[in-house]
Amino acid sequence: MLAAHERNNYREPKLPRVFWGKIIYVTPGSGKTYVANKYRKVVDADDLIVESIQEVCPGFDYDSYYGECPDPRKYIFRFYRYNSTKHIQNKVYARTRQKMINLADEDYVILLGSTRLMHMADLFLLQDNQYIVRKGFSQLREQVCDEVESSINFRLDGFLEPWLQNPDNQEMYSDNLF
Repeated sequence: MLAAHERNNYREPKLPRVFWGKIIYVTPGSGKTYVANKYRKVVDADDLIVESIQEVCPGFDYDSYYGECPDPRKYIFRFYRYNSTKHIQNKVYARTRQKMINLADEDYVILLGSTRLMHMADLFLLQDNQYIVRKGFSQLREQVCDEVESSINFRLDGFLEPWLQNPDNQEMYSDNLF
């Protein structure tokens, strides 16, 4: 099986250069997986978490118990609900952090929705459209906003992809953040 970052190396196009090598926190439900599946050198951090689980706990066999799992969120949820201690969780997240750093060093764009890893983000995009935000995130929204309010770079009012492709946003990004 190819690693998450290898699966989309042959896709075109790439995201604009201003995002290369960045870890970007995006509110869950905003379209991270769609963007990661469409663009070259873009990785959804959920896929990296699944890879880390498989490396830290190779005995965890989701497919045998629940069937094939195309959704990494379900895989992660099942793993943490039934098969892990804090020690194991910390090992998984430490490995995921290292994968994210390594890929960012290779100019990959990492799209992140995990509050456990959000402290690593170079850029924060918080969704304001309540009809897009995934169920369950509304409870975490206040916590996330409080934690990143001083470093929020942009607020979204729609899905992620159009924002990333808008030249006006890229100008704002490069002028205000570098």
